[in-house]
Amino acid sequence: KGFVLLVSGCAFVLFPMLITPDPGSNVNEDLKTLQKYQSSLADAGKGMELLAAGDREGALKKFAGCLAVLPDHPDAAYGRAVVSSREDDLVQALLWIERAEAGCRSLQSIWKEQTAGRLSMSREEQLRLRELVTQGIDRTKNSVFCDAQSLIYNKTARQTQDVLRQADGEVSPFAVPAEFFALHGNILFKMKRLDEAEAQYIKALDVNPGHERCLNNLVNIYYVTRRLDLAREWLKKAGERKVSIHPKLKAAVLSLKGDGS
Repeated sequence: KGFVLLVSGCAFVLFPMLITPDPGSNVNEDLKTLQKYQSSLADAGKGMELLAAGDREGALKKFAGCLAVLPDHPDAAYGRAVVSSREDDLVQALLWIERAEAGCRSLQSIWKEQTAGRLSMSREEQLRLRELVTQGIDRTKNSVFCDAQSLIYNKTARQTQDVLRQADGEVSPFAVPAEFFALHGNILFKMKRLDEAEAQYIKALDVNPGHERCLNNLVNIYYVTRRLDLAREWLKKAGERKVSIHPKLKAAVLSLKGDGS
């Protein structure tokens, strides 16, 4: 028998407005997109807070408001994916998490244009934006319990191991977070699309090598598909990263012979 270790999480952080548009200026569309994202962050955070408190309808209203401002708002789309996944509406959950990731990539592309000097954002605004997006304002206060196993997750508190770098070495504040890939993997796992789930977990671990749930779920996939060499390899990596693997799963992997018998 296989193990079901799938968990999803969410968090909220409130951000002040950073870019104030000048009504008389000719602000280009990319800068407007950043402005829309920033102006809706507080509502996205409130939606996550309501979701954690069990107010599904209130959360969905907040997410809908964000998506009305920015159709590919990654935080709001992620929130919708969490809701759909919890309700086992896996087709919709998959669409929403793909939309969340696309939103991140779109904002990341705009950020690259900004750092190349093609957007009219001051250096001070640029630095303030980076600081707020890449760091949690308060990791403890802004983390919330919002899944069945009460695991804490704060998407915005991206530490050194939890950040993607662009090809030019510039740290992107809009890189797809590990938790997006993790939820994507969980949805595919539930759909029994194990090869695709495996790929998503590996993406998450590329971003955050110590992501405990992804390591457990990846070992689980290799166990149930009897790819024991890979299961043991990732058990070893988990040990090197000081990440706990579920004791029963670990024992099951180690008890099997090389041929999976």
